[in-house]
Amino acid sequence: MLTAALRWAPGLLAIFVLGPIAGALVGLLRSPDGGPDASLLVNTSPVLGLGALVGVFVIAGVCGLIASRIVGYRLATWAVGYVLAWAAYRSADVPNLIRSQADGAPWIALAIEGLICGVLAAGLLIAMLKCSNDRSAKLGSGDSLASAMRAPSTWAGLAAAVIAGGVVAHLVNMDPIKGQAIFAAVMAGVAAGGAGAYISSFVGEAPGEPILAVGFCLLAVLGPIAGLVLYGSDGALTAANEGHLLGPSAMLGLDWAAGLFMGLPAGVALVESTVEQTAKATA
Repeated sequence: MLTAALRWAPGLLAIFVLGPIAGALVGLLRSPDGGPDASLLVNTSPVLGLGALVGVFVIAGVCGLIASRIVGYRLATWAVGYVLAWAAYRSADVPNLIRSQADGAPWIALAIEGLICGVLAAGLLIAMLKCSNDRSAKLGSGDSLASAMRAPSTWAGLAAAVIAGGVVAHLVNMDPIKGQAIFAAVMAGVAAGGAGAYISSFVGEAPGEPILAVGFCLLAVLGPIAGLVLYGSDGALTAANEGHLLGPSAMLGLDWAAGLFMGLPAGVALVESTVEQTAKATA
């Protein structure tokens, strides 16, 4: 009974306590018109935004590192995902964020925000892996980051993760309201993890989840850059009003971070279990 309670505790704590606290930090941010349509870096107070960013990832980090020791890496990623999803839900959806800006779409700021969130999320994933009590995932070939990056299979997996994640994000995030943006990021994470692990297995040893996470987190930067190229600063408002924004461009860094933890490990685990079962059947 105690073991079962411990396995459920991090997730429940994240959903009902830590997540709402992280969401409340983001909820303090305001857009120029005084409304709630703000993100971590696009708001009336950059200092408060940076404070909220640090606070969200400190909460998620403490939750993830402790949970990794108690229940193992896989379950801990879900707990972190719940915390980040709460924070993402309290931030703006991108179309309303664009509408609240008087000087055009803030694509560059959103790209920087995505970069920061991606780096912090990928770093947390690696830290959780290293302190996990079950070692249920690995960095990749040779179980070190340096050796993994020299393997051709790593680059095949990274490319597959970026392409699959971007395509699925666009297909799912057709109506970029906040809840759908988070769901799109989760589905993109599943696709990126599955495609990265599967495609790379044809080239060599499949890279570990933190390696694939790097490719997935690139989408948090590439999305706003694509928005800048496709719509510029002035055309984004028209695209937002008509619902024509590219799926990855209509997602914030926190969306991608939540999708990383809730989606990518599940995609990798699905492919690993399928390959293992196939190998047993043919043995």
